[in-house]
Amino acid sequence: MTELRSKHVGQLRERWMLGVLVALIGCTPVGGAVHIEPADDDAIDRRFQAVSVGSGHACAVDVNDRVVCWGENVYGQAIAPAGSFTDVTAGTTHSCARRTDRSLACWGSNEYGQAAPPDGEFNTVSAGDGFSCGLRADNTLVCWGSNRYGRAEPPSGEFASVSAGWNHACGLTSEQSVMCWGVISFYQATAPDGTFSEVSAGKNRACALHTDGRLACWGAGTGEYEIELPADRFRSLSVGPEIACGVQSSGGLRCWSFSFGDYNAERAARYETCRSSNERGILLCQTHGLVIDDELPQTDIDSVSVGEFQSCVVTSEGALQCWGDDINDRVNAPEGEFVSVSAGTGHSCGVRVDGSASCWGSNSFAETDAPGTYFYAEWGRESFLDIAAGDRFSCGVRNDGLGLCWGRYRTTLRNFDWDADFGEVPEESFLTVSMGPGLSCGLLVDNEIACWGANDYGQTDAPSGMFTSVSAGGTFACALGPDGGITCWGGAGLDETTAPAGRFDAVSAGWANACAIDSEGRLTCWGYNASRQSEPPAGHFVAVSADMDYACAVSEAGSVACWGDVTTVDMGIPDGRFTNISTGLHHACALQDDRTVDCWFTRAVGTPKYVEWTSDRLVS
Repeated sequence: MTELRSKHVGQLRERWMLGVLVALIGCTPVGGAVHIEPADDDAIDRRFQAVSVGSGHACAVDVNDRVVCWGENVYGQAIAPAGSFTDVTAGTTHSCARRTDRSLACWGSNEYGQAAPPDGEFNTVSAGDGFSCGLRADNTLVCWGSNRYGRAEPPSGEFASVSAGWNHACGLTSEQSVMCWGVISFYQATAPDGTFSEVSAGKNRACALHTDGRLACWGAGTGEYEIELPADRFRSLSVGPEIACGVQSSGGLRCWSFSFGDYNAERAARYETCRSSNERGILLCQTHGLVIDDELPQTDIDSVSVGEFQSCVVTSEGALQCWGDDINDRVNAPEGEFVSVSAGTGHSCGVRVDGSASCWGSNSFAETDAPGTYFYAEWGRESFLDIAAGDRFSCGVRNDGLGLCWGRYRTTLRNFDWDADFGEVPEESFLTVSMGPGLSCGLLVDNEIACWGANDYGQTDAPSGMFTSVSAGGTFACALGPDGGITCWGGAGLDETTAPAGRFDAVSAGWANACAIDSEGRLTCWGYNASRQSEPPAGHFVAVSADMDYACAVSEAGSVACWGDVTTVDMGIPDGRFTNISTGLHHACALQDDRTVDCWFTRAVGTPKYVEWTSDRLVS
């Protein structure tokens, strides 16, 4: 949703990203370093005793009983409290840890009360998706937070452990049987009979270890579309949304995926069961379409935690090693000169001065594999007029005006084969494209507007007439007319379509808020304001980009100002003179006056340098 004043830039740039309503955690000032981590002291022992990976963030406990977290931080889930802890658990948008006095601390999203643990002493705690469960000192279970599907209503009796998943949870009873509760759409709450030593609940499935180390799994991908499970003997395991990993009795690691009917059929070639690792710790594992074929150090694995986009192990020597989506990749912009840049949910794309596209960041669905590279090598290099980074997909307008998209969904040279939430790209010739979470709009060559996607609020019913730019937001869009007037349509009734009167040079639509730059260079914002995202600073500006609960703008002097719900304590905005900016869900990117690109975190915590990261790369 970046917008530049038209008197400063010929081709206007707009985009926006992702929509999930956040639990609001206030406004934090900006300035300084990217990473939020303990002081870089050589005397600090960087060995670890436990790690837990959630949806977009991870937390670990070091040998000094301190918790460190990294990753997405929209809800504050990656900023751990001070104190001494024995173990930690990362959910989808919140985290919990057990103090050395056995009391609990939780942080992050508290929309359903999932970060407000009960008092008392606990033997263990597990954070899920909007709820948490804990095992009390008397070996009884208690859950708190969202009770959708009854997932916060554990059975009575004595238990030895508990694991909270997405919409269900499972516990190991004192008699070594498994009991599960919550949603049963995929029968993930229907545990098998037998005696077990451990259980792990994932998204639509769960797995447990028999007392002899054999594996048992149930739920999606284990019944009608059953896959062949490893026959290894394991001593611990972790189940994520799509893959699971187990520590073998030998100390090696084995991972496998759950193919579920047509869901993974089109990705079968890139989503097969991960190959084994042996007692030397050799890992050959597949995560979200990419294969990792690095060797871990020659040491045993103590524990493993599988998340949605990354996974981590703690070795017997206390090293912390991870693979998958390193959030630091999102702010590592490539070198070279660019004419535009667009920040998405977890990746960014830019158009270089020669018209080619470059993308970087999360590549879980090949969203950064621009035409002519990797999965799309057969397409050949393309030249673009405009490009936009979306929610794990990217789209560009070619020089001939046709749309070309790649990433999360099936693609063709002309149209994006969207699902029902996004619709189909019109077969028109475009000048620019702008994307929201379920809405896309483009400015056509005749200066009219075409929108497609979700239309539950009339957001695809673009007005007729001629316009100079368009910006797609959450459930609404705004466009700038030739006379500088703003027209907005759609909307969920949060005043996001109540545009001010006057003459404007740029407009940018966020989730349920929007900002514009008037002909004098002053900022005006309107709509949803719970995080003060509609209260811009004074001054004169040349570019603005509104996102979900925050916005950023470039001043006439070339400096960057951000306001609203910016949860990264110190953003570390690079020095320089900027001409354009684009805000994503967790990071922002800006174009310097020398045409280079700089990116930084706005609502994320960078991966600490002492985390040993393996590299994702394709293998033939």
